[in-house]
Amino acid sequence: MKQTKRSLALFGFFDRDGIEAWLERQAEKGWLLERVSELFWHFRRIEPKKLHFSLVYDPNGSVFDARPTEAQLEFQDFCAHTGWKLAAFNAQMQIYYNESAAPTPIETDELLELPAIRTSIRKHYLPMFSIFTFDAIFFCALFFFRLSYDPLAVLTNTSYLLFGLCAMLMLVGSAVDLISFLCWRRQAGRAIGQGGALPKTRRVFPCRYAILLLLLLCSVFMLASFAEQLHLKTGIRFAILSFVGMLGGAGCIVLTFELIKRRRMSRRKNRILAISLVLLYSVGFAAFLIGMIFHQLPSGRLSSTPAETYEYRGHSFAVYRDEIPLTIEDLMDPGYDLYSYELHYNEASVLLEFLQAEQSPCWDALAEPALSYSVTTVKLPLLYDWCRDLNLADISTLTGHIRVSYEDDPPDRFIRVDPGPWQANEAYQRMFDDEPDSWFVLCYDERIVRIIFDGDDWTLNDAQKRLVGETLGK
Repeated sequence: MKQTKRSLALFGFFDRDGIEAWLERQAEKGWLLERVSELFWHFRRIEPKKLHFSLVYDPNGSVFDARPTEAQLEFQDFCAHTGWKLAAFNAQMQIYYNESAAPTPIETDELLELPAIRTSIRKHYLPMFSIFTFDAIFFCALFFFRLSYDPLAVLTNTSYLLFGLCAMLMLVGSAVDLISFLCWRRQAGRAIGQGGALPKTRRVFPCRYAILLLLLLCSVFMLASFAEQLHLKTGIRFAILSFVGMLGGAGCIVLTFELIKRRRMSRRKNRILAISLVLLYSVGFAAFLIGMIFHQLPSGRLSSTPAETYEYRGHSFAVYRDEIPLTIEDLMDPGYDLYSYELHYNEASVLLEFLQAEQSPCWDALAEPALSYSVTTVKLPLLYDWCRDLNLADISTLTGHIRVSYEDDPPDRFIRVDPGPWQANEAYQRMFDDEPDSWFVLCYDERIVRIIFDGDDWTLNDAQKRLVGETLGK
């Protein structure tokens, strides 16, 4: 039979009543707390019995203490005379248990108890909370910066969505803790001022479990979308590496911190080593995230190996042979065969799918027809109008690959045209200098197509427009 166990207790630091009640239930099941680490609560097996627990806050304690201080040892001796035995301690938190049926409370003066709780939380909880909140705000800022810069790239990328979800859940968790503590502190101050007892602490751990469960379910849901666009082995490998990477960093910090404390060094040395480790990990992780975000900013193409190269005016250019859904050859006989077929972007998430492709001639044949288009597939109907407006907006690019604009370019302006030949629900044509251009935005049931026909005197007939709708819009 297993003699020890570890539990992950998602209690707030000030949730004294919740912790005491939980430990009493564990004792009735035959488990007695013996140690509190940075991540787990460690229990040993005992005979099931009714025990009373008391959580005492010591403002002079520290998470960097490897052993009890002299003052804590004296307090432990005092508690032992009244039947209270130390179960575990961590930072400013000391947990005692008593086997008596009606033990004398350890803390009898609540006028002194409330300041001790406030000071302990200010010294232990608020520094960690500040670091955690800063990280959450920083990650949310990165996500929304990327979202404002290129919304379609974010909403069609599962990794971005999962990152943003984690960041926002971190921020929600921080807000729940802070608001719960501030509300309890206000009630406690009012109650003590009126000569009453301290109010029961707010039990925020159900909310923490709900956030953790939501994060887990959303992670599974997001990772499931990888199976739609990646090979199964690739998706599984990515999920495993992501999971190991996230837990590995946190696990290494916790393990290293435990090893530091076991070396029985002074509080000052423990603090320096621990803070250095956390800062090193935080800076490294933030640098990695920033590097990944800016590395994936719109910069070119998906293909890695060109099919061939050619020289033009002393420069070498690549020719690609990507498979794209619609080509110029499908629409007409261009009389030219040295095209480069490029699939610039092809991403999908549970919300949107976005594809961007281009067929262009070599630089020495720019008079030949060219074709570029993007296809936005809307999986969440609520986003349809927003995606349509984004395709019609005055923006220089969609994920950075359609075209490059300059400051003196006139703004994009689209007018409605007959959608019938395109077999679309709505059709828009761009006006450039008050003249109809060869840019079109076509709206279908679930897809929005933005297509550009470039070439001298290239005017599509109804058969070609119908083919565009059948190929890209359905």
